[in-house]
Amino acid sequence: MEDIPKIYQRKIIRLRKPNGSIQYFLTLPKEYAEALDNKGIDDLLVIFDYGIGVFPKDNMTEKALLDFMMKHSDIKELFARKSRGGTQHWEKKKQLNLQNRNH
Repeated sequence: MEDIPKIYQRKIIRLRKPNGSIQYFLTLPKEYAEALDNKGIDDLLVIFDYGIGVFPKDNMTEKALLDFMMKHSDIKELFARKSRGGTQHWEKKKQLNLQNRNH
């Protein structure tokens, strides 16, 4: 039987910096972070558009990840804006929320 990836829900943490800008954090599952630490891996490649994915940068390169995504369009679709409206979807939702606040 194939190993099935684990799925975790994570909250986005927002911290306001002294200069007023906001920095965003996303914590890693402890089990994953410890496994990386045990292998001496402290660099990650982050791929995102509508979706987000994180891969250890041990033997993975940006080119290898992009080549893999180009060969597997179904996986590429998971990250793509067009699969769920992406940025345009969120911009429309933001506009509706602003309109509702103003009424």
